[in-house]
Amino acid sequence: MVDLYSSVQYVADNIKSRIAILYSTGEDSSVLFHVMLKYFSKDQIVPVFLYSCKELSYKNNFIKEIEKLYGINIEYHLDYNVSDLLRREGYKVKKISYGTMLQSIRQEYDCEYVAIGWVKGESMGRACAMKTYNNGIDWRDKKLFPLHEWNKKDIRTYIKRNKISLAPECYCGFRNIDIFSGKTLLWLKHSHPEDYKAWVKTYPMSEAEFCE
Repeated sequence: MVDLYSSVQYVADNIKSRIAILYSTGEDSSVLFHVMLKYFSKDQIVPVFLYSCKELSYKNNFIKEIEKLYGINIEYHLDYNVSDLLRREGYKVKKISYGTMLQSIRQEYDCEYVAIGWVKGESMGRACAMKTYNNGIDWRDKKLFPLHEWNKKDIRTYIKRNKISLAPECYCGFRNIDIFSGKTLLWLKHSHPEDYKAWVKTYPMSEAEFCE
């Protein structure tokens, strides 16, 4: 039987510098956040929420609840997907890569490493990439994958046992990546109409998805 905590312990034993934790408020990143708090001091980790629209009150209120629950401040950082959203709106902005975003996070929050909540079985590309790392540590690019031995069943079992809170949309079956489109956008419109207005004010082309 695989020891799901061995890679987390390995990371804790080998990484003594500050670590930024990517936190989306969804399943995988919520488990990552919770697990990292068990193995690292609050002074060593910096949870970072990647946002696309900072004016979503329901999301901000949820993050405040998590901050109070864990007793730690959660930073906000612009998600790299925003460049694609803005280009769709007609803005001539430079496309931001995932790597560029991670480097920006390291510099802004003075963190050498970034912890990412990838789990096995999610995609072939991610699985192949994680197999090349040293027990969840990418020494070259300064990335950590403490949950690389976990699968989705492990994640959901952990959430249930530890009563971990997820963002509201997760309970409605939507994967939380804070990029609202399709049915997720419709959920936002019906569940949080004021936040929906804030979203389409920032990204007007989103409403075109409802046009036949």
